[in-house]
Amino acid sequence: MKKVAPGRVIDITPFSEGFLYVVEDKLPDGTYKASFYSYNHLTLNTTAVTRVEYQKYKFGFAYEEIVKEIVDYIFCDVCKFSDNTVLVNSHDGYISVFDNQGKLTFDGEILYKNANLSGACVDNDTLWFAVKDKNCIINYSPLKRKILTRIGGGINTGFAGPVNIFKRDNYLYVSNSHNNSIRVFNTDTLVANGYLKFKEELKNFFKVGTIEYVHLTSGIYALDYTDIPRLD
Repeated sequence: MKKVAPGRVIDITPFSEGFLYVVEDKLPDGTYKASFYSYNHLTLNTTAVTRVEYQKYKFGFAYEEIVKEIVDYIFCDVCKFSDNTVLVNSHDGYISVFDNQGKLTFDGEILYKNANLSGACVDNDTLWFAVKDKNCIINYSPLKRKILTRIGGGINTGFAGPVNIFKRDNYLYVSNSHNNSIRVFNTDTLVANGYLKFKEELKNFFKVGTIEYVHLTSGIYALDYTDIPRLD
């Protein structure tokens, strides 16, 4: 694994040539400062970016209107649909939906059995969420405003504290915080298999092009698999 970003990362926004990330540092007076950076995997360079540049990448061209409406623009998941509709999951049970002009069209509480949702990702006109406290993932329809499918949960589940989901084609890569492993779920066959396991706390997994990245407590790494056990 090659380390490409430090620890203390509190948010990641992928783009076509790499990803933007936010680092939180504690100041001498006890307050915290957020700094914004961009990592480009073509040039292998890391550069500082402005707060506005970060917001624009994360929320899209209507970022100014969206940021005005939400409480915290860093600690939230953002999903963009093909019609430029943007959904923001605030992690506290509330989801906000904005049209392509940044106008708020829906704002309400969405929980699964009183548990908060995280790790939102788009699947056509629906969304997948991780439900850490219930050891499951769910498929939610914003149009119907209801949960369509639950995978996992119960006594015997393949998920252990899932916190994030990354989608590529018909595969969901689910990051599990309780055992620091990634499981891959096929949305066509509804079968989940083991993928990767790590020795420290797993926060997130994502791909940019053909490069896979993992966010661990100690930082963000590009994967080369030379020292990562595969799970079959």
